[in-house]
Amino acid sequence: MSDIMPSKTLIIHEYRTHGTCSGLTPEAYFSLARKLYYRVQVPPGFVKPTEDQTLSPREVESAFLAANSWLSADALSVSCKRGELSNLRICFDRDLKPGVCGINENQQRECPLDTIEVPAP
Repeated sequence: MSDIMPSKTLIIHEYRTHGTCSGLTPEAYFSLARKLYYRVQVPPGFVKPTEDQTLSPREVESAFLAANSWLSADALSVSCKRGELSNLRICFDRDLKPGVCGINENQQRECPLDTIEVPAP
């Protein structure tokens, strides 16, 4: 999973927090996670950017919606830390269709800023 999740700690966290409740084995859970990961098209401006960008959380969301017509805004949540984009969550229901994100993904709580930095790698 290290090719799609940035750290071993995150991989372990994801299975302990979400995978164990799914009833799936680690192998089945991560196979499903990989399938969903590849289903999402990352907008061109976010694939190997050459310079930092300053965007609003809404602009980040809009870019992903434009690249993935099957998604809806209530299935996305942009998170930031210290003024930088830290995460874009896409919520799925139990049938693996885009679902409404729960209250834990409240946009105002996850990233209340008007603009955030999207750093180039």
